[in-house]
Amino acid sequence: MSLSKDRVTTFYPKTETIPPILSPNLGHNMSCIQPGQWIKVTALFLGIILTWTVAFPAQALVCRTLGDRSVCIVQIQRSAKYHWEYRVALRLDGVDQPLERYNCRDRIRVQGNGTRVSFEPDGVGDLICRLLK
Repeated sequence: MSLSKDRVTTFYPKTETIPPILSPNLGHNMSCIQPGQWIKVTALFLGIILTWTVAFPAQALVCRTLGDRSVCIVQIQRSAKYHWEYRVALRLDGVDQPLERYNCRDRIRVQGNGTRVSFEPDGVGDLICRLLK
């Protein structure tokens, strides 16, 4: 059995061209990031990651029930000069109230027009001062 040269076939696998996107060798001019830009890209990447990991303060309302009334603290700010005073915006029974100052030392609240009103026993003023003590 002799094989002639015409009948001999080689069984090499068929080679296909690989698209340039999937090619393992991209070449030096195919890179989209220059060597000097690696620091900027890394800083940007770390900044994005850190932004996602920062916990933002919750905007939850503090709500309590006093007797048959629902009292929610919408906004509160402590006085820097008088640490016993708080500026508080409340929501009473679902109705927003104007900003008032609550003086926990003298147990009075000062309305927006300057009127001074004493705390009611076991009322809203006591609740605010008790929560924030």
